[in-house]
Amino acid sequence: IRRQRQMCIRDRVEETAANAITAINNSTIAIQVSPNPFTSEIAISVNTIIAGDYTIELQDISGKLILANQAIFKQGENNVTIQNIPQLAGGPYQVVVILPNGSNYSRTVIHL
Repeated sequence: IRRQRQMCIRDRVEETAANAITAINNSTIAIQVSPNPFTSEIAISVNTIIAGDYTIELQDISGKLILANQAIFKQGENNVTIQNIPQLAGGPYQVVVILPNGSNYSRTVIHL
């Protein structure tokens, strides 16, 4: 019974974090974006075990690139703030994190 309870708790934790955690080739990356909705800047937190050169992009919902930032991330938690975002129409956008191996992961954000 105890083992079943532990599995149930672990499953709930994984389910709760599902929108922030993505499996990458037997490793894990967690991406959080705030505030959401945003107005003039976006804070991005990336927790990874893959160190290296990352690209952070802001795209409109059709995939058109609005801006891109380069960052060197270490293993563990890394924080980047995108500032000076150009005037945007209100609505949904994608923050795309591109890993050193070319994999990319996105989060939807809303611009007010």
